[in-house]
Amino acid sequence: MNWEKEIIIAIGISLTYLLIFIIAESWRVYGKPSHEQTRKFVHFASGIVCLSFAYLFKSHWTVLALCVTFFIIMFVTKKKGLLRSVHDIDRKSHGGIYYPFAVLLVFTIAKHYNQPHYYF
Repeated sequence: MNWEKEIIIAIGISLTYLLIFIIAESWRVYGKPSHEQTRKFVHFASGIVCLSFAYLFKSHWTVLALCVTFFIIMFVTKKKGLLRSVHDIDRKSHGGIYYPFAVLLVFTIAKHYNQPHYYF
């Protein structure tokens, strides 16, 4: 396995997620959309990025690292009242916490069976 390539791709994916959050937060501050609109944007954009994992990554360890990092970011930003484009809603929502684990589980199953389309 070419770990250097896998790490470079993971960094690119991380920067893509950072860009998604920056766009959502900028839209929230300057565009004044509803909270649900910015949440839906983040859900849609991050879901599209996630779809590429089965073809970009060879190792579940890389996906684990990305998912744990995403989980930590979601957990900390929720506790600190940051990333309001995602967390600023009137109902309880834990999807941002559980979603990374679902991504990892489905990725691992797809890789185990060597069937990337299972991931979709």
